[in-house]
Amino acid sequence: MKLPDNSKRESSHVISTGENSRLGQIFKPQIVSYPVQSGVILLGNGLDAFVGRAVLARLAEHSIDLQYYMFHQDTFGKLLIKELIAAADRGVRVRMLIDDMYGEEADDVWSAIDTHPNMEVRLYNPFVRGHSKNLQFVTQMKRVNHRMHSKTYTVDNQATIVGGRNIGDEYFLCRQECGIF
Repeated sequence: MKLPDNSKRESSHVISTGENSRLGQIFKPQIVSYPVQSGVILLGNGLDAFVGRAVLARLAEHSIDLQYYMFHQDTFGKLLIKELIAAADRGVRVRMLIDDMYGEEADDVWSAIDTHPNMEVRLYNPFVRGHSKNLQFVTQMKRVNHRMHSKTYTVDNQATIVGGRNIGDEYFLCRQECGIF
């Protein structure tokens, strides 16, 4: 599988019109009342963390920007991709930056998503396809050892989920804490 050459792709920039979105209007009274403070909500369990991302995708009007170290193609990964595609189908620009440490497991998925006119997938520090990843670690250690461990999910430049959860079942399953799985 060969990934598309995106080395000549145009630069992409944040959409700054989020204050006019539903989320912007929801947050506006708090921003006016507390101009020098930030609002934080702890998403302490896996179910809350996933639902937060799904709900924000459904509320998105202009943009979704996300970056993850791992984005697995398991149940929760596929459910989030479904939400992102639905947002893109509504005209929302979706930009994904995925570290290529585990990206190769989904080359076909990333390539397919990238064909959507409102979706953009970029792999951070990609490995050379068709060559041993282990050998690349030995021969190109300085380059391939730089990984992107960021985990952010920003909607309409108004709400951001940050923190230690990658995208995958092991990060969202909440057997004991939620009592449902």
